[in-house]
Amino acid sequence: MLSGAPSDVLAGACGYRTEIASWRGPTLLASLVPLTSGRLMFKADQDIPDTLSITVPRIVDGFDWMPDENDYLHPLAKMGQELVVRVIVTSALTNVEYVTVRGRYQIQDVEEQTPGLVTVAASGMLQVVADDKLPTPTVPRTGGTFFSEFRRLMPSGLGVAIDPSLTDRACPQSLAWSEDRLAALQSLAEAMPALLRNDATGQAMLRAPLADNPTPVITISDGEISPTNKYPVLVGKTQKQTREGVYNYWVVHGTSTDDPTRPPVSGSAIQTTGPFAVDPQGFRTRLAFFASPLLTTDAQCQLAAQTRLRNGLRLAAVVPITMAPDPRLELDDAARVRSGLRSDGSWGFDTIGYVVGGELPLTIDDGAMRLDVGVG
Repeated sequence: MLSGAPSDVLAGACGYRTEIASWRGPTLLASLVPLTSGRLMFKADQDIPDTLSITVPRIVDGFDWMPDENDYLHPLAKMGQELVVRVIVTSALTNVEYVTVRGRYQIQDVEEQTPGLVTVAASGMLQVVADDKLPTPTVPRTGGTFFSEFRRLMPSGLGVAIDPSLTDRACPQSLAWSEDRLAALQSLAEAMPALLRNDATGQAMLRAPLADNPTPVITISDGEISPTNKYPVLVGKTQKQTREGVYNYWVVHGTSTDDPTRPPVSGSAIQTTGPFAVDPQGFRTRLAFFASPLLTTDAQCQLAAQTRLRNGLRLAAVVPITMAPDPRLELDDAARVRSGLRSDGSWGFDTIGYVVGGELPLTIDDGAMRLDVGVG
């Protein structure tokens, strides 16, 4: 969870606004982009997890916010311009302002869909990685490790943060990275295992795998509403997604690439409990395979198999939530979700999951926040 206004401020009457600045490299092009409406979207199972969509008035104080194709220094031109998003919540009681930095986004498309309004689509900074292909296949440096290769493969100008709980190890020397820079970084993250994300400043980071029994950072209860809050919490029914991508049996293979005389290595993970257990009367067996030359021991393969199993099943059962905007919530936050309050004070549905997707409105007129919590 990001820093920002505490829950008691968000639950009551408060001011809510978004400030967006435009940068091109180290140059500030506009400290405040005018905003008519906008939403931040985030989804865990996408290569580029974060996207931004905003609408701005075309003419403000005589300035045209629709860029000319030849004006590479226009604040909304798609010539490497990046938008830094901050959400500011102001307490009505104390007038204290709480700032939540919501990331950095590179502009991808700009058009005037409606006369007088300019629509801008931007993507999180992993889009920069995806676009910056390696000119030729490359091999790890001599003595290179997972951490050093991750930093080396990152495009120039993008920072890197690595969770200190992750363990570094030597990178096999007999493999080669393809021209797909993002795929190379993802393969390193998967083999550690780790989660590849952008942080609030836009830099790339490697997060530790999600814990099986997390401590929730927020509790979301169905029906909660304050006298001044027009968006009550609505917890939907658990939505099971399609069987595509949902497996309850993973087998992971590795290769001892620097010692071809050693036998192949492998590991597996099977779901044995719950509705997705390997059981002829339940979800039945769905087997998936994964192989990586970065995995060189059975223990590494076993850990990778367990991580893939858990991450996939979290997406198999998702609770959709509609609620008042909370700019602090982000991907991978652990949330306790409750609905169906009984007369004895207990809840019919009470579980802990992880945020796997959502949409954050950027103005008070953009409606409620949507949140998806994976509880599979």
